[in-house]
Formats: sequence, C-alpha cells, structure tokens
Amino acid sequence: MDRLEEMIARTQPPGGVRVEYTRNRRVVISLRKRNEQIEFRVHEIFRCAPREVLEAIARTYFTRTRRDTRRRLNQTVRAYINANEGRIEEMATSARRRPLLYGYRGDVYDLRAIFDELNAEFFGGRLRATLTWSKQINRRKLGTWRGIPGQDGGVIRINRVFDDPSVPRFYIRQLVLHEMLHGVFSNERRNGRIIRHTRAFREFERSSPMYEAAKQWEENHLNTLYQKRIKQQRQRSRMRS
Repeated sequence: MDRLEEMIARTQPPGGVRVEYTRNRRVVISLRKRNEQIEFRVHEIFRCAPREVLEAIARTYFTRTRRDTRRRLNQTVRAYINANEGRIEEMATSARRRPLLYGYRGDVYDLRAIFDELNAEFFGGRLRATLTWSKQINRRKLGTWRGIPGQDGGVIRINRVFDDPSVPRFYIRQLVLHEMLHGVFSNERRNGRIIRHTRAFREFERSSPMYEAAKQWEENHLNTLYQKRIKQQRQRSRMRS
C-alpha cells in the first residue's frame, strides 16, 4: 500500500477504494464506482507528491469539507499539477511506447503484493517492476516481461485467466518469479538465435520451492481452467449484448 492509498484508507470509504496510476495527458484524476468499489485513477506524478498534496486529494475526494476548505485543497492539488505539466507531457509521450497497464489488483490476487514478497525473499528487495494483469484471457502466454529502455525495471504482465479462486497462490508466485528472472538474467545469442531461458535462468527457477508443485498443478489443471474462464467470458458477453 503506497502513501496515497494509506491516506485514502484512513477516511474509511465504504466498499473500499482501488487506486490505479495512469499516464493520461488530460485527465489526471478520475473517480468512478464499480460493483460497490470505488476505482480511483490518478496520474503517476502523484507517486512522489508531497504529503500535503496527497492529503488534499484524500480529503477532497473522500471526506466532506466546507466550501472554502475544499477550494483551498483544490488549489493545492492544481498548483502541483501546473508545476508538473512538463512531466505529464513527457510521460504521455513515453506511454505511447509503453505496454498498456490494466492494474495489478485482480478480483482474487494482488500482483504487487506477490512481487514484493518474492523481491524480499529472493532478491533482497533490489528489483523494480510495474505489475499488471492482461486485459483479457490469453491462450498463448502465461506471462511476459518487457524491459523499458532508459528506465529502471520493466513491466510484468500476467495472464488474467489466473485471477481465479481455483488457482493456488503458489502457482501465481511461481509465474511472477519466472517473469522477474527475465529482469535478472540477460539473453544469450547462440548460432544466430536468442536464448531467453539460459542455463543460469533455468537453474535458478528450478531451485524455487514452488517450482515442482507449480508445474504439477499446471499439467493437471491448466486446460480445465482455460475452458471454465472462456465459458464465463462468453456468458458475460452474451449478457451485455
């Protein structure tokens, strides 16, 4: 939980709040309610905002305040946005080259929490990455790692099919660990081919205490999971039409 989430949580909003960071050029703060939960989207410039700015956001959107107080809070937030117009433009331009992000909190699993656990357990907290579920169920890829040139860390995307209560936590942990290793071990070139899963990569992966159980679960349950989730997806599509 980051600083903004902590400040919002102190206001005790009913149903809870899901905070997501964006790189939108025009809409830097937005709020909407979905399934009794509030989705609060804010620009990434607020990740490093001063405490008074974050407090102003939390009070403006999640508490009742007098009109003059609300005006003062809005001025604090607006002043910070105006001071960071250059960063907003730069991030919006960069976002065109970045993979699309659909949030690290799913209905069942929080990818950021799992990443932080693994980072502390295996890498001393040194790794940096952005976590996101895929937009839709993907039949081809379990997960992906994409490095971002000129930036610290990369983007880990996990197939949304696994955001399901029937999927054990150890399997999600192994999936995330696998993608984290792509940020640790460099690719090798052999006979004109790019080797992404090198010997060192494989040895580290197999040393994981979840590895064997995850492989066994995948072999026994993956096809059934795909069939179930795709059926659910089709049923939801028919209900919307």
